Amino acid sequence: MLLVLGRRASLPIAICCSARDSLDAVCARISAAQQFSLLFLHSDQGDSERAVVLSNFHAIVRDWNHGIVKSSVSKLEGDDDEKVEAKKPGILVTTDACLPSATLGEPSLGARVLIHYDLPAKKEAYVRRMSACLANAPIVVGAPNSGGIAGGIVISVVVGGEVGLLRSIEEGCCVTIEEMPIHISELL
Repeated sequence: MLLVLGRRASLPIAICCSARDSLDAVCARISAAQQFSLLFLHSDQGDSERAVVLSNFHAIVRDWNHGIVKSSVSKLEGDDDEKVEAKKPGILVTTDACLPSATLGEPSLGARVLIHYDLPAKKEAYVRRMSACLANAPIVVGAPNSGGIAGGIVISVVVGGEVGLLRSIEEGCCVTIEEMPIHISELL
């Protein structure tokens, strides 16, 4: 999955973990790939370090949005010479405790892809992850058979024993969670 996501220049990706151990394992795997700009948030960081990480990720999101706008303008005007500089996809790995909080006035991360590395135990945590991480995430998350969530792609990593939990989240959030296609590039 990382190989496919790594092909999209400047793609802002958020990965949510339930615990610090999971965050550390994910960060080790991603840093070994060396094709991503890796950022992380955890509870041991001070406020100033947290602010720098959030600012850096928001810059990645701005680059992505700017690239989309520039690409659209180029296609409309027929200017084949204008190119957007390809940058590494940016990944922010965070624990649930460190997600941006709307009640504190912190903006959403604005990611285009959200990966639930650890499936949260409650639907409220699932919804909070989406609203804190995705671009323009709605408060009411989707509708039955919508095929996706406004504002981005959500990928939930599930092991065999968590299928029942995933189905209860699906029912509680009124969304249809589809099985990932064999070729993940179809999503992107």
